Amino acid sequence: MLNKIYEKIKNFIVSNYKFLIAILIIILLFYVELPYLIYKSGGIVDLSDRVKTELNYKSDGTLSM
Repeated sequence: MLNKIYEKIKNFIVSNYKFLIAILIIILLFYVELPYLIYKSGGIVDLSDRVKTELNYKSDGTLSM
């Protein structure tokens, strides 16, 4: 009984070893943590509604962060 199961598994691995190696490499690429980071800029935040001044001058531009 166990010999038949072992033979089926062995035949499956032998006939599909390239596929199994490719799947293993893909899994490793997603789960191995590399020492590199990706930095990207964020969105523009308009600060004109958050910054209040005592003198109410009209401005044509925006104050963004």
